[in-house]
Amino acid sequence: MKQLFEITCGFLERQNFQYQSFEETEILIEQRTDIGTWKCTFVFHPIVPQVAHYGYFPFQIPDKRRPYAMEMLHRCNSGLILGNFEYDVSKHEIRFKSSTVLQGM
Repeated sequence: MKQLFEITCGFLERQNFQYQSFEETEILIEQRTDIGTWKCTFVFHPIVPQVAHYGYFPFQIPDKRRPYAMEMLHRCNSGLILGNFEYDVSKHEIRFKSSTVLQGM
């Protein structure tokens, strides 16, 4: 939704965040830290007032540690009501996703 996208961009600008936006459906923020680059994205549903936020772990999991990482994420997800940890097998990255529907707000 265009209005929700614009509100989010305005907030990020007031907070002096550097970001990239893509077709009013996605915002990418990258922040360099001592251990890597922290990345997060906001993904906006095109019709419903819904937004998802992904926070990415700042480095890839080494090959021999991947089975342990996947098990850990599976265990961490147990009992979570909002959000979940995800493991992208093609990129070997860990992310946390949360989302909200803003209908009637």
